[in-house]
Parts: sequence; C-alpha cells; structure tokens
Amino acid sequence: RKLIPANCKRMNTVPIVIGKAMVYASIYAVTLLYIMTVHYKLFDYPSNGSIWTVIGFLIPYLLACIMMGIAISTLFRYREQSLLLLFWTSIPILLLSGASFPREAIPEWLYTFGQIFPSSSGVNGFIRIRTMGASLQEVMPELRLLWAQVFIYGGLACIGIHVLLTREKQDRALK
Repeated sequence: RKLIPANCKRMNTVPIVIGKAMVYASIYAVTLLYIMTVHYKLFDYPSNGSIWTVIGFLIPYLLACIMMGIAISTLFRYREQSLLLLFWTSIPILLLSGASFPREAIPEWLYTFGQIFPSSSGVNGFIRIRTMGASLQEVMPELRLLWAQVFIYGGLACIGIHVLLTREKQDRALK
C-alpha cells in the first residue's frame, strides 16, 4: 500500500481522505443516476418524494458510507481481507436496518446497535421519502444521525490514514 508518492516528503491526512471520498462519490453518483432513473422506471418502483429531497438525503448517506468504508479499510493490510469482512457482515447489517426484517421483531438492544451503521438510518429515511413522499424535515432524526456518522467516521478515517502514513514514513526511513 503506497499513499505517499516517491518524490513527496510529506503528505497531509485530510487531502488523502477527501481525495478518496471524492473518487468513491463520483463512482456512486453514476450508480445512483442509473438507479434513480432507469431502475426505478424499469421496475415501476414508487417515487413519491421530491428529487431534491432524495438528493439532500442521499448526500449525507453516501458520505457516511464512504467515510465508514475508508475508516474500516485502514484496519486491513490487504484489501482482500476487507472484502471478507464485507462478505460476512453485509446480510446481518441489512437485517439490522429493518428493511428486510420487521423492526418490531428486532430486540431493542440489537436495533440500537444497528444505528452505528449508515444503512439503518439511510434505509429508513429513504423508504419514507420514496414511498410516502416525506420531506427532509420529516426524516430529520435520520438525517442528523447520518451527518454525525459522516463526522465520526471521517475523523476515524483521518486517524487511520494518519497511522498508515506514519507507518509508511517509518518503513521508508528504515530502507
């Protein structure tokens, strides 16, 4: 893993995190454009909410997911290892969100634990916007939690990248 270019002596953490986040956001933007236009029309999904409400909600959701992903990625030496974590946790996290399993049937402590993942707030708010036509004001609790996750996971991502940069700088000094 190389975060610092060979001819660069010093690299700041925040530009790296922002750069990675912008790359991931641009990829997700293309995917979302497809889903919100072609996919919704093709399968005749309900689309009651305003497009601006959807965009206003998806921005913090995507940022929270991206920052969480960057933070978690710093825990692994090889990126393949992070895929194993994703493989084993994606279904339980989906179940904790309450989208595919009734929220009332999930124990309260487990539902509360699930709130640390952006998918829980994201799924609930997005479904309310798209199926019931909710406004941003009506999904404000989910929106606040998503923005809190953006900053918390963003901070953790910066700390993780900083540790990786420090370790890489130490490895270079030993060579």
